[in-house]
Amino acid sequence: MVGNFFDSIPSGCSAYVLKSVLLDWTDAQCEVILQNLGKAMQSGANLFNVEQLMPERIEVSLAHQDAVRTDLSMLIGPGGRERTARQFAEMLEASNFRAAPLSPRL
Repeated sequence: MVGNFFDSIPSGCSAYVLKSVLLDWTDAQCEVILQNLGKAMQSGANLFNVEQLMPERIEVSLAHQDAVRTDLSMLIGPGGRERTARQFAEMLEASNFRAAPLSPRL
């Protein structure tokens, strides 16, 4: 199936999975994607957003170095960025999703 999630998203699914999608896009573009998801999702459907989390505070560790490297790649490439758990929660809530509590590993 060919589609463009900036135009519309197929409806009727019980679950939608975004894996490494939102990091590619600006906040405004993510808002469009999430709004289209909201229109497509029926009551009781779930959204699973699987992304690497940017730590709130960068420390000296391989995991944090990886997150920073990916963030820089997104900024100079497609214009997206890595986001913290708080930033994802705010983005989701702004698009009328309720974010479940997270336990970040970083």
